[in-house]
Amino acid sequence: MSDLKGALKTVKDFFYKYANQDGDAHSITKKELKVLLQQELKMELEGCKGKEQLDDFFKELDDNEDNVVDFDEFCELFVMILKISNFWLM
Repeated sequence: MSDLKGALKTVKDFFYKYANQDGDAHSITKKELKVLLQQELKMELEGCKGKEQLDDFFKELDDNEDNVVDFDEFCELFVMILKISNFWLM
């Protein structure tokens, strides 16, 4: 498998790791997003300020306002993280 195919598989597997926590493997709920952000990015999302940040973040990702983040919406998050990490690594 090429490096690029491996990276794409990793992103897809990463989505399904968190999406499948509630039994629906096709989307990420706000609760699952919170776990993802806390475990993978070490974001502090407790208390009133943390809840507000999570709500804002989720609202920004949920383009079609169906109260879940699907794979396409998740890709936007992944690209945003990639851009930020590239900026800090330069």
